[in-house]
Amino acid sequence: MNKPDKYLSQRVQITSIFHENRGIYGYCRIYLALKRKEIMLSEKIICRIMKEEKLLVLCSNKRKQFVFGGNNARSREHDLTRFPFKSAV
Repeated sequence: MNKPDKYLSQRVQITSIFHENRGIYGYCRIYLALKRKEIMLSEKIICRIMKEEKLLVLCSNKRKQFVFGGNNARSREHDLTRFPFKSAV
């Protein structure tokens, strides 16, 4: 309990990277930023430090869904009616 924090310098760098990027960076990007500075830390340690410092990413990554070829149900129905099927039995 009374031991000094062995990740104190890394903790300061993680919080500075997080605040420099307006709270958008999660642990993966912080890991890469530290790696560029030649500081190797585990992603689990970075997650733990972020939880202890209460560094939460507020925006989520929204992904778009793409539908190719318009309405797929119509195109499949059209293909099935165009080619008659015959069983070999």
